[in-house]
Amino acid sequence: MIELGNHEIHLWSANASELFDKAYTDNWLSYLSMEEMSRYKRFQFAQHKQRFLFTRVALRIALSTYQGEVQVQQWRFSKNAYGKPAISSPDLKPALYFNLSHSGDRLVIAFSRQASVGVDIESISSKRAIEKIAGRYFSPQEVAALANLNPDQKTTRFFELWTLKEAYIKACGMGLAIPLNHFSFSFIDASLDGINFHKRRDDRASTWRFWQLNCDGNYKLALALKAETGLDKANII
Repeated sequence: MIELGNHEIHLWSANASELFDKAYTDNWLSYLSMEEMSRYKRFQFAQHKQRFLFTRVALRIALSTYQGEVQVQQWRFSKNAYGKPAISSPDLKPALYFNLSHSGDRLVIAFSRQASVGVDIESISSKRAIEKIAGRYFSPQEVAALANLNPDQKTTRFFELWTLKEAYIKACGMGLAIPLNHFSFSFIDASLDGINFHKRRDDRASTWRFWQLNCDGNYKLALALKAETGLDKANII
């Protein structure tokens, strides 16, 4: 069993294409709840079925490494009004929280003892219309900073900003109900400098911690946590 301290975050990463094996499918299906099985059957395409099944099973297996007395198939989940998932049963003491994200075949899951945790991963692609997307969703300060970068830097910075923004709104548990231009991330050279909130977004920068990681070189990953009781370190598994 793995110990998760009150001041730690554990980040798990897996590649579905490397781990998914059709020989395991029948066994993995037995781990799903009735509601999850119903969702699984509604997917029309095999790749969507596989991703859903892999994500649910990976989450369950990881959770049981923290709570060895809970069998993989016993976990039950719920969502808040904005769609953020959480454990509905069993009732754990201390509480255990998670957030997950996937891009392509890559899955990441963050675990914390604090509720406001969010993670996002994105595959870096120069084919995205980054200036158009940034102009629509980013703050004026972020758009202006992007405009001063060369093309390669601009692509990298865009995905850094996008993952940070996604991680933040997921940690808040409200998703895109929070306008992405109501807060801004700033950088000094290549390093994250901090977050600033528009007056319409009632939040305090001092309560938040952010991390950015490279994942296999072709992905950008961001992690956000509202540090209600402080945070000493983030353990990466």
